[in-house]
Amino acid sequence: MNPESAALFTTAMQVIFDATPDGMLLLSIDGTILAVNRTFAADLGISPHEAVGNELITFLSSHWESFESMRLADAVKTSTPLHFEATGDDRWFSVHFVPVTHEQTPTLRGALYVHNITEQRCTEDIVRAGEERFRHVLENSQVASYRWKLPEEQYDYFSPVIERLTGYSVDDITFWSKEHILTLVHPDDRPRFRHTFTKYPLQSRAYEVEYRFCCADGSYRWFSDAGTIVRNYDDSVLFHIGAIRDIEDQKAVERALRQSEERYGSLSEAAGDMIITVDLDGRTTFANEATRVFLGGFNPVGLNIRDFVPPDLMERQKDMIEQRRLGFTDHLLYEWRAISPVTGREIMTEVRSSLLTEEGKPAGVLFIARDISARKAIEAEREHLIDQLTEALSRIKTLRGLLPICASCKKIRNDEGYWEQVETYIMNHSYADFSHGLCPECAKKLYPEFVK
Repeated sequence: MNPESAALFTTAMQVIFDATPDGMLLLSIDGTILAVNRTFAADLGISPHEAVGNELITFLSSHWESFESMRLADAVKTSTPLHFEATGDDRWFSVHFVPVTHEQTPTLRGALYVHNITEQRCTEDIVRAGEERFRHVLENSQVASYRWKLPEEQYDYFSPVIERLTGYSVDDITFWSKEHILTLVHPDDRPRFRHTFTKYPLQSRAYEVEYRFCCADGSYRWFSDAGTIVRNYDDSVLFHIGAIRDIEDQKAVERALRQSEERYGSLSEAAGDMIITVDLDGRTTFANEATRVFLGGFNPVGLNIRDFVPPDLMERQKDMIEQRRLGFTDHLLYEWRAISPVTGREIMTEVRSSLLTEEGKPAGVLFIARDISARKAIEAEREHLIDQLTEALSRIKTLRGLLPICASCKKIRNDEGYWEQVETYIMNHSYADFSHGLCPECAKKLYPEFVK
């Protein structure tokens, strides 16, 4: 290489040395700094010539909080490659020592590459903190997260929450086989469980199944298992990521609600009164057996209540439902005529109606109707009897008044001014009838020859 080329090469190397984004130092055999590029000097906040000639260990110890000085010194002396991380002034650096041998520079021992990794460290800290928070959430939630790996068909992760839910340790669960897990599922739920984790993933990327699981204490509890299928590039299943949630309390509420509904249904069906519920549009949503019998045997659910209400009462019915729609909550008791659209039978009923609500909002109306036709007939008969008795009492009072009677023939003058025999007058003004005979005195007077 001629002098001009050598000078050009030296200049080019100097440009590259200063332009590299990483900090660089050239070290002598005794650890003295021979050269520093601008990046390294800028990281330390100094000019390049301030570092040249200083012993590396002494110089850097004043700038970095921790420095593997002995290891670096040994690496320089023995020309051994070395990598470590150092920190200082709230910054992190990745340091590489690379031995260098140069015949024209026998004092040169190696190069030190320093990469500023502060941003990377910050990112790692953020990720680590996020992972810690995520782990904290997983381990302290009410849901047990897991990963089921294929083709091994084993759990390779389970959050510790599963120990609280089932009583089994995570270490034990991770070694369970698919067959063993299946034996812990309630026999009635096994077909559904097996289908979910075998056939269903072939058709979908998500799943959810509820089943009873035998816990460590021997009791069965209800769990909800929901997850996602993770697939490979060829669409084969790699693993399941899922979460198991205890739903025993939810199932208890459902059982209680179902029992309550069954009891309500039994009471409704056994009741002699007609029980009907309708929505706010008047459509029937429930009708018990007594209602179906009255209607001629068919189920009115889905039909409008106007089919059971006489036309002359329809407007009143609409007004009442509209009041319920607007939130009128008072219980009502009234009499109502009901008509069967099948048989044409019409009865009088006593109706109690109440507002039905869902989440605090009006949702419909409950009607309980009792057939009072017999009672009404009895009441009518009673009213008729009362009228008759009243009329009879009125007549009896007339006979108790002053009667104009003839002093000679004993005829009585009626209200029209005509004179009637006593027998005729009394018979017309009371329920009394007459039978004729002779008293002893009259018998002696009229028939002395026969009566002594």
